[in-house]
Amino acid sequence: MQELNQLKSSEHKSDKPTCTPESNFSSLIKSAINLGSGYRQRSREIAAVHYAAAHKYHTDESNRGAYEEELKKLCVENKIEVTPGKTSPYHKIVRLTFTDATKQYVSDKVHVLSVALAKQIEPENFLVWLENERGERKIVETYRRDGSCKQNPTNNDDQDVIADDLYREHNRNMQAQRARQHSVVFVIDAATASQVLPKLQIDTECAAIIARQTDGSFVIKAVVADRDIAEDVYVGYYRINSHVIDSAVKQRQIAEILESTDDLSVADIRKKLGDEIANKAVEAARQVSEFNREMSRVPDALRRYVELLKKADVAFAANGDASHYEGAMEELEQVLEDDQSLQGRIDRPFDRTANLCPDNMPRHIGSKSRHAMNTLTTTKQNALRRALEIEYAIFPGIESRT
Repeated sequence: MQELNQLKSSEHKSDKPTCTPESNFSSLIKSAINLGSGYRQRSREIAAVHYAAAHKYHTDESNRGAYEEELKKLCVENKIEVTPGKTSPYHKIVRLTFTDATKQYVSDKVHVLSVALAKQIEPENFLVWLENERGERKIVETYRRDGSCKQNPTNNDDQDVIADDLYREHNRNMQAQRARQHSVVFVIDAATASQVLPKLQIDTECAAIIARQTDGSFVIKAVVADRDIAEDVYVGYYRINSHVIDSAVKQRQIAEILESTDDLSVADIRKKLGDEIANKAVEAARQVSEFNREMSRVPDALRRYVELLKKADVAFAANGDASHYEGAMEELEQVLEDDQSLQGRIDRPFDRTANLCPDNMPRHIGSKSRHAMNTLTTTKQNALRRALEIEYAIFPGIESRT
């Protein structure tokens, strides 16, 4: 019996799983392998999608403004903090996917996108190119963001991780261009210029140092005919006056839309002017639609007059008898005595002395009668156009001073 109990005890112990430090360690490694299975491929597929978006933004200049507005909206919706004028669209694209990633991680991802753009890689060839270059880390170590090879690979810790080089260059060129188009502070006439300025070639852009004196005069201390220096001045001028300059650009865009088409659409406004102005246009169209519906509805107090007027029109059309209009006019006169505000619901001033005929009879606003005068109702086109005209008037222009 004792031997049998020992045998059962031995069998029971052998059924329990062996738990050793080695097995625990092996279990952790296997869990990591399972979690990481396919990670490399998924990471590269995400990079390919990022590049397709970056490539579309980079190459489709006509829609770039719309893409920037969409990125801005997505960042707000996903609570992604950005620095206006510094956080590039490529950083936004990456950060919208990797919301909790470090700045360095995002910067490396954007670095790869910048190199691919500089090398003009087509989106459909991106994964092949990535494989040939031996992955994202190798690209960061091998290339600068402009696509050129690094002479001596360096640590990226000192790299500006906030703004991508290509975007900053594009942004700087845009600022200089806008400032150049909208930056006339004052004009010096030819006679004065010949006395105070060195001879310059026509249309040569220069940078000048000007100092104001205690007597109110100005001294031009130096003039430098150097395009790069002039470009720097334009960029500085833009940064100080960006609100006014951007407003002038927007004002010109609105004017171009108003002049280029008689058939405005919300989609076109949204594409060319952005969501803010488009939403105002939508609201204006909605208000006009509601106003038209309200004005087309016959007020209860005018219903009897409208019925009498219809009967009078039928009688006049049948035999030229205008006598029925007398009763309709008496009804309208009484209604207006009781409520003068209803004058605004008919298409002309009430005139009791008018000759009684269809063309002289007041009609309610929205009447479909061919005898009705122009009403206060308006069209969606008029509403959209008026909304743009209001926006145009809001933006300040830039005046030249001589």
